[in-house]
Amino acid sequence: MTPFRPGMGALESEGRIANNEIVIAKLLIELQQQQTSHERLCTDRDEALRHILTSHKGRIEELAIRFKAANQYQGTTRENLNSLIHHVNRSNAAHQESMLNVKSGLRILESRSDISSGSVRARNVSSNLQSDRHLIN
Repeated sequence: MTPFRPGMGALESEGRIANNEIVIAKLLIELQQQQTSHERLCTDRDEALRHILTSHKGRIEELAIRFKAANQYQGTTRENLNSLIHHVNRSNAAHQESMLNVKSGLRILESRSDISSGSVRARNVSSNLQSDRHLIN
């Protein structure tokens, strides 16, 4: 609305100007209210986001500590398993060596019993050794 129109008197023009000022004042008040409302909303959202981020940061730090502990535990477990494998392999090798020694001893006893096969005692030893061998194998 333009304040001046051709053919309008001064009083009417001033009334129009006053009316325009009232409309502008109302619009400014409404704009200020909206701005205040939006600023409050933004502030609330900022606080909520800070709270969420702080919470997430704390949770991430907690998970990082747990992950570090789990990683260390896994490393310790790996070392223990490697040590156990080493001990089992050594024990296995010693067991195999013992079995070879027993078999070698059996062969020696068998060869001796073959030499003195006429002896009853040798036959009994040989049959006992053969039955023992079946248990071992």
